[in-house]
Amino acid sequence: MRRIERITSRRNSCVQAAVEAARRPCGERFVLEGERFVRDLPAECIDELFVTDGEKFGVLCGRAAAAGAEVRWVSREVMARMCSAKSGQDVLAVVHALPAPRPDRIVICDGVQDPGNVGTVIRSAAAFGFGCVLSPDSANPYSPKAAQSSSGTVCTCHIARLDAAEAARRLKAEGYLIVSSELDAAAAAPESIPRCGRLALIIGSEGRGVGPQASAEADAKVYIPINNTDSLNAAVAAGILMYCFRV
Repeated sequence: MRRIERITSRRNSCVQAAVEAARRPCGERFVLEGERFVRDLPAECIDELFVTDGEKFGVLCGRAAAAGAEVRWVSREVMARMCSAKSGQDVLAVVHALPAPRPDRIVICDGVQDPGNVGTVIRSAAAFGFGCVLSPDSANPYSPKAAQSSSGTVCTCHIARLDAAEAARRLKAEGYLIVSSELDAAAAAPESIPRCGRLALIIGSEGRGVGPQASAEADAKVYIPINNTDSLNAAVAAGILMYCFRV
């Protein structure tokens, strides 16, 4: 493995660039923190790897370097400058998302604004064979909190940004069955919805639910029977329905 660059200054240009990637994340450049999440990434996702101990994380460093990443050994003070986690981390990577084909199962997030929920939806989508469409008013899936909540699956899951109603219209035109999750006990139970080759689920925010424009595009509306509460967390509801309609 090539020599690891050592950095002790918080003003180092590479450190500043990593901080900027966390502040202005996009699919081409964002930050993922934590050894477990970074270790589980495909090495080709990693552009830069920062560690607090080049010997302790030697295997990870070697794998990243072999894939072409720049590897840097930083002090704990420098790592703390880059990390959003209050407890601090020993590993941080500047990464990019890999191109992913659109699958036959899609979850559309309509105004899901909490980044933790968005990340959890993406994690469930990856687990159950779904891609994700996020409305413009949904949280940025590449923000540090969303990327952490996705356990790094944001790097490999199909993700698109599009108005929820427009996404539903386009997918319907391509033969997808559009199913909207509704807070309406009169809507159909998940098991009563016919299984089909292509399906898109619409999930709304906890406060508003699915917006009227997106709801109007649905071929079917589904309700998850619940007791003792008015609604489910958006990510929980998405996970339940994706499991029900998994490939």
